[in-house]
Amino acid sequence: MAETNSIGSAAVRGVFWSIIQNWGGKLFTSVLFIVLARFLSPTDYGMVAAAGLVLMLIQMLSEFGFADAIVQKRNLEPSDINLPFYVSVAVATLLATAVCVFSSELESWFEVNGLAPIIVAICVLLPLNTASLFQEVNYRRALAFKPLAIRTFISNIIGGGVAIAFAIMGLGVWSLVVQTYVATVVTLIWLWRKPHWLPGTTLRPGSLVELLRFGSSALGLRIVEFGSTRLIDFIILGRYGVAVFGLYTVGSRLYQLLMQLLQSALYDVSLTVLSRVSHERERMAELYKQLIVISAIVSTPAFVLFAALAPEICRVLFGAQWQGADEIARPLLLLGALQCVQFQNGPFLSARGQPNKVLIAGTVKSVSTILMILLIPTDSISELVIVYVLGQLASTPFTFFFVSRELDVPLLRIILLLLPSFASSGLGFFLVQWMRPEVASLALGDFMSGLMLGSAFVVIYFSLMALLARRQARSALLFVMSKMRSRKEANA
Repeated sequence: MAETNSIGSAAVRGVFWSIIQNWGGKLFTSVLFIVLARFLSPTDYGMVAAAGLVLMLIQMLSEFGFADAIVQKRNLEPSDINLPFYVSVAVATLLATAVCVFSSELESWFEVNGLAPIIVAICVLLPLNTASLFQEVNYRRALAFKPLAIRTFISNIIGGGVAIAFAIMGLGVWSLVVQTYVATVVTLIWLWRKPHWLPGTTLRPGSLVELLRFGSSALGLRIVEFGSTRLIDFIILGRYGVAVFGLYTVGSRLYQLLMQLLQSALYDVSLTVLSRVSHERERMAELYKQLIVISAIVSTPAFVLFAALAPEICRVLFGAQWQGADEIARPLLLLGALQCVQFQNGPFLSARGQPNKVLIAGTVKSVSTILMILLIPTDSISELVIVYVLGQLASTPFTFFFVSRELDVPLLRIILLLLPSFASSGLGFFLVQWMRPEVASLALGDFMSGLMLGSAFVVIYFSLMALLARRQARSALLFVMSKMRSRKEANA
C-alpha cells in the first residue's frame, strides 16, 4: 500500500511539473511566435520549417526509440544506458555530417533558394540534441519534472529574447535559427550540470539488444507517423511553395499548441507511471476510464472552441498578412478534439507490453493518410488539410479496439463515457457558426466578436453537460481531487 501511495504521489507531482513545463514553455513560445509573426514573413517561417523537417527525421532515426525503452524498463541499471548513448550520438554525428555534405542537393530537391545554409546551421545541433535527450529521459524516469520545467522557462526566455532582438534588427529567418541555437545550448548545459546519469565505460550488448527490441517498435511507429503527418508538408512545399508552407506552419500552430498544453503533459508521465502498475489490469482499466473522461471533459471542448473561433483568433493574433490560416487551423483543431482522447490509448498499450499494437494502428493511419493525400484530388491547401484529417482518423477504431481488448473495457462503455462531452461540444460549435453572421453585423471587431461567440459556446457546453453528464463530471473531479489530497498527505 505504501508503494502504491508513493507511486500515486509521484505521479501527481510529475503531472503537476510536466504541466508547468508544457504549459509554461509552450505559452511563452506561443507568445513569442505571435510577436515574431509581426516581423517575419510566411517565407521565413516556411524555410525554417523545411529545414526542421530534415532535422526531425534524422534525429528520430539516430535515437532508435531508446528513450521510450529506457523509461519503460523496470529493472534498469545505469550501465545499461551507456552503449545506447554512444551508438545514438555516433549515428547522430554521422547523419548530421551527411546532411551538411548534401545540403545543396536538398536545397534543389525542396526547390527553396537559400535553404542549404539553414539546413547546415540547424543540423550541426543534432549531436547536442541527442546528448540532451538521454539526460532528459533519465530525469523523466526519476519523475524529476520540476528541473525540466525550470529548464524550459530559462531556455525559452533567453532564446526568445535573442530571437526578437534579431528580428527587430531585420535579420529575418536567421532570428529563428539563432533562437534554436540558444535554446539547445541552454538545455544542454542545464541538464548536464546536475546529471541523473553519467556515461561510463561498462558496455552491455545484451541490454542494447533488449532496449532496441522495445525501442524498434516505438521507432517504427514514429517513422510511419512521420510519413503520414509530414507527407502533407512535402506536398505543400512541392505544390504551393515555401510561402504557403509558412502559412500552413502558422495555421497549424494552434493545433500543435493545444496538443502540447492539454495532452503532452499527461503523456510524458503516463508511460513512466503506468509501467509500474502494468501487472494490475483492473486498476489500469479504472485509470483508463477516468483519464479518457477527464480528457473528454477538459480537452475536447477546448479544441472545439478554438476551432469554432478560428477566424477571429487568427486575425487577432497573427494579423492580416496571415489571411487563410483559419481555414487550415479549423479542421486540424477538430481532429485534435478526438486525438486528445485517442492518444491516451498509446501509453496504456505500451505499459502493458503491447507497443506492437500501437505500431499496427499507427501504420494503418499512415498508410490511409498517404493513400488519401495521393489519390484524392484537391484544388486548394484547405481541401488538402481536410483530406489529411480524414486519413488521420482511420486508425481511431483500431486503437480503441486494442485497448478495449487489452484492459477488458467494452467499446460501448467507452463510447458512452465520451458521448456527452462530444455531443455538447459539437452543438456548441454549430451554435457559434449560426451566430457568427448576426454578431458580425454588429461591427464589434474581431476581439469582441470572438469573446461574444466564445461565451455562447461555454454557456451551451456547461448547460448540456449539467443535464447529460453531471455524475460523470463529478466523478472525474473527485478523481483529480483525491490525487491532489494524496500528494498533500505525502508531502506532510
